[in-house]
Amino acid sequence: MEGNTANVGEKELRFYTEQFFSQFINTHNAEYSQWSEQWYFYGELPNKDKAGGCYALFEQDTLMYIGIGIGKNSGLASKVSKFWKMVDGIPQQHYKPSNQFPSMTSIMTIGFEHHVFLAAALQIYLIEQLSPRENTHYKPQK
Repeated sequence: MEGNTANVGEKELRFYTEQFFSQFINTHNAEYSQWSEQWYFYGELPNKDKAGGCYALFEQDTLMYIGIGIGKNSGLASKVSKFWKMVDGIPQQHYKPSNQFPSMTSIMTIGFEHHVFLAAALQIYLIEQLSPRENTHYKPQK
């Protein structure tokens, strides 16, 4: 599947995330973060309160982009919020995609309370495995 961008979606995202944790993190005695359900721009963003994490942007069922948000003032919600605009001027109610990714239909997030550095490693691993079409700045090593 590596390098194949056709039909890469939520199932593959979850699969390779589990692979990442099982290969690089001792999961026998610790719980690890899970991806949220898809968020369709209504209500609150999942994991918005986390200091760090990854986000996945989708066009219908196809994974478009995997990003990262880490930091006290630039965490997951701050980073992801640039991808949507309010509808009807009502905060935290209804949003629509911004001009950066106008074909985006949903977002998934995975947040980390502690060890936020895992988000960076997870992002790179997932880009290498799934090759989302909009992740053009990072070139997987071959």
